[in-house]
Amino acid sequence: MDDQLRVERKARRQALNAIYGQLGGLDHRLLPAQFKQVKINHTRMPLDADNAPYYFSAYPYPIDEPEYEYPEDAEDWPEFDGCPYKNAEHLAICLNRFLCRCEIPDEGTHPPRFEMSSWGNFNFQDLGSVTLGSQWQVESIWYDANTGSPHMVALMWSELAQPQNEELCRGEVDAAIMIMHGRLRDPALRPHVIAPVLLLSAIGEHYLRVIEAYFDKGQLTMRSTPLMDMRERDLGWLIALARWCWGGPSSKNTQLIKS
Repeated sequence: MDDQLRVERKARRQALNAIYGQLGGLDHRLLPAQFKQVKINHTRMPLDADNAPYYFSAYPYPIDEPEYEYPEDAEDWPEFDGCPYKNAEHLAICLNRFLCRCEIPDEGTHPPRFEMSSWGNFNFQDLGSVTLGSQWQVESIWYDANTGSPHMVALMWSELAQPQNEELCRGEVDAAIMIMHGRLRDPALRPHVIAPVLLLSAIGEHYLRVIEAYFDKGQLTMRSTPLMDMRERDLGWLIALARWCWGGPSSKNTQLIKS
């Protein structure tokens, strides 16, 4: 690894550490007025052809609902109550079960780029917090095991009552930073200076949003979809989420452009 690349990767890790340190003094609910203070650029990201994630591509071939051998194996869609922590956790568990068991008919001829794994298999810190009132946890991750790209998809949940589209959970930002930092420490990913993260974020009471996060040009960008009400099981939306989990990196460059 040449000196310019080493210096750049270290500088980005240090910048991520600085943002992470500033977040420690803030509430679990991050307000728009605080984003500029901690160098976060928060923008909207509808999941359509014109505004799709920059660094990720969806799996383009058929994905079908899981076929469970026994009814008790199917995801038990939560009956949401007044506890944001339990609601978000139960929603993430249901999503995890669906996403890991969905059927990919063309897997033999058109295998997905991403593979599913536990975050414990990587060089991350503990991707979660048990602090009452601001609990969060990453459940599963998807990554490209074949080409050595730094991209990662993560399913997580956050404890937050009455979330708003213009706000973020501190847990969402913490998770993105910790994953990016770990990827930029990984010697196998040394050609790369951008480590994009796509979060599938379940939030109490019964919401979900997708967030694309990446650090470049001195700021952390968080592009989030509008909050989706998940009180009713929507198969079309679940399949759409599965496409992003089992997709892969886009063609957008993540390596250092040398000066």
